[in-house]
Amino acid sequence: MAKSMRPCRRTAGVLGATLALACASAAHAYAASPASQLATATLSHCVAAVDEPDRSATFAGQVLASADTTRMAVRVEVQERLGGEAYFHTVSAPGLGVWRASQPGVKIYKFYGQVTNLPAPAEFRARIDFRWLGAKGRLIRHTSRLTPTCEQPDERPKLTVGEVSATAVDAQTADYQITLRNEGRAASGAFTLALSVDGAPQPPLAVESLQPQSSLILAVTAPRCAPGGQLAVEPDPGHQVAEAPAGGLPRSFPCPLGG
Repeated sequence: MAKSMRPCRRTAGVLGATLALACASAAHAYAASPASQLATATLSHCVAAVDEPDRSATFAGQVLASADTTRMAVRVEVQERLGGEAYFHTVSAPGLGVWRASQPGVKIYKFYGQVTNLPAPAEFRARIDFRWLGAKGRLIRHTSRLTPTCEQPDERPKLTVGEVSATAVDAQTADYQITLRNEGRAASGAFTLALSVDGAPQPPLAVESLQPQSSLILAVTAPRCAPGGQLAVEPDPGHQVAEAPAGGLPRSFPCPLGG
């Protein structure tokens, strides 16, 4: 049988979830076994993507009947840990956290669940609880399983400023070399870089694009900074690039030239 769960509102966005339960009968009863040998929980698929609607995690579980089982039941909870959080917490959503029982006589009870529209960076896993029920719904045994974790990295670019060096041209000007990095997982596209020398803004430097996990050195001739002065560098001051957290932050440097 198949069931669906409505998308649910969360502070991180809208999480979509679907659930399917599959039952299989068998001509013979299973031998008595510990609960740990009768239940499994796995991560079937983990899809990372730049755009949130394209991210998903698919979990699967299976429970086998024992010789004294009349029905079986499963309860699925999805847990998430957002970037910077120390612990997992349970996602509240319609259809999750609800016990679903098999029909009497079923020997194999399977679960497939997918969550979509996932925030990033974050990690997701499922906790699946299993019950074996006897006559009149009597609880015979129970156990729980955690699936492996689905990691959703932030797939956006992340522009950072490295070091700045300078060589004096004459008493008034200097050549500056600015190291710029993309520490993210996607190309940046076009953007500009802002440079100020001792508080005086310079013409913006155009960058066509910067590939992920790469760097480049921008060379520019500008007024010579004074000893004890400051250089201020900011990538993408116009916010042309949708970046991962901590991307595009300005940096200040002491003047690298001597007196």
